Amino acid sequence: MDELAPRLDFKHSAFARHTIRHRWPVILAQLIDSVYRNRVRYQEDEGIDPEKLKSLTGCIGQLRYEVTTDKPITLLSSVLPNFSEELEVWNSRLHAIGVKLTGKDDLKGATSQHPSWHSLPWLFTECYLYRRIMDHVFHHGLLSFDPFAAKKHSGLKGSVALLEQLLRFLSLLEDTCGYTSDEEIFETFFQAALWANEFDLSLHAKEEHHVGGTSDLPTHIRRMLERMVVNDTHELWRFWTNRMKGPSSVSFKQEHITSIVLDNAGPELVADLCLAEFLIRSQLTSKVVFYPKCIPWFVSDVTAADVDWLLKVGLSTEFLPGPIGVLAHTWACRWTERFKSGEFIVRNSTFWTLPCDFAELAANERTLCDALTQSDVVVFKGDLNYRKLVGDRSWTPDNPQHKLNAFRAMQLGRAVSSDGLIDCKCTPVSEIRSDSCKHPLGAPVDCRCHNEDSPSSPPLVIALRVAKADVAVGLSPEMLRKVTTESSDWWTLGRYGFVQLISPLYFG
Repeated sequence: MDELAPRLDFKHSAFARHTIRHRWPVILAQLIDSVYRNRVRYQEDEGIDPEKLKSLTGCIGQLRYEVTTDKPITLLSSVLPNFSEELEVWNSRLHAIGVKLTGKDDLKGATSQHPSWHSLPWLFTECYLYRRIMDHVFHHGLLSFDPFAAKKHSGLKGSVALLEQLLRFLSLLEDTCGYTSDEEIFETFFQAALWANEFDLSLHAKEEHHVGGTSDLPTHIRRMLERMVVNDTHELWRFWTNRMKGPSSVSFKQEHITSIVLDNAGPELVADLCLAEFLIRSQLTSKVVFYPKCIPWFVSDVTAADVDWLLKVGLSTEFLPGPIGVLAHTWACRWTERFKSGEFIVRNSTFWTLPCDFAELAANERTLCDALTQSDVVVFKGDLNYRKLVGDRSWTPDNPQHKLNAFRAMQLGRAVSSDGLIDCKCTPVSEIRSDSCKHPLGAPVDCRCHNEDSPSSPPLVIALRVAKADVAVGLSPEMLRKVTTESSDWWTLGRYGFVQLISPLYFG
């Protein structure tokens, strides 16, 4: 195996430095302001003692000071509700990198070698920041309090135009041609789930969000296709429908499972539900499993409570008055029934909020790894999940070997050797057969991944991501030249999209 690229950190990533020095202080300042401004509502609606909120804002203010002045980081102290082992996992990782201080210790007594906010890999530190925020929340006994909820809710209300596009298009399909497994419609829903990522409150912390326009959804999607830097949608469609022709199809097995690892709440969650509805109604899957974060995370990330709130409140006529509210309520009722029937499922795991990348999935969460491997399709949403997929390393975007190394760990059920041979039942087009084979990296692949004796198949793994961090693999040299000519910071602007096959490894 080639040597892995170095991890992004304060020294080697200009965007990491910008994030730590400028974006994080803004996010923390906005959090303090939001908790303070909504203190009366929190008291009336949730019965929270205002004095606890006052104390919480003081702790977050101290955290902001520690971040901006590069103070030593400390061990965590609060146990997650229903996930008691999570604290031990976090602190064991902190101990392993040399963290010895607790929150009660005098930070001035730390040695210069003690890990600090600027000395660790960016991904680790950013996850630690949000776990520290929730550490303070839980320490105040606010076990069900989401300090970011007000911002997520206002983001949904400011996205009425996009919601109307999504839900009217979904309703139009039902009223006219029905839910046929059509590639163009398939692409529209995947692209909608991708571009709803523009609603990302941690990247655009200073902005008010009014996502979407007045155009119809397919027209909007066609315009956004110009921003795609990696687009494997056609290959995903081809592989997906090929699998439907054999024992891995819905007709051959009791369940065909699509797992969606969620990213943002608000309109993006609505887009994810629309995608799931299309997949079930078009018989491209029989069950959709949604994986949210188990605690409030990265400002706008989905929790199980966000899913519940969306169906009960966010898509109600009280929250969304007018015709859009009536339409939204209709779909909320439909989706509530799907959750009751088991066609839609929410599953929690602490793995999504640990500071590790997905190469550590099997070692840290065997049950989750097995569940994903037994899925037929796994969709990873958003920039944070993409960073974890590729290890948050400074890969060369147009280097095929770097793509192989970055995605090797997520070939769930597919073995990839160091010489680029993929051992699975994906068949090279030039050698159509159903038995196990090895094909060279870069060979055209006709992904069927099944045989009559083994209906269980390695899943298709896909990433939907709007680039908001300086990490990427799988670009063509021509595309890399194009986007770097447009801006050297292209991958941090939140303007360029990826629909990228992770497994099987595909080099079109």
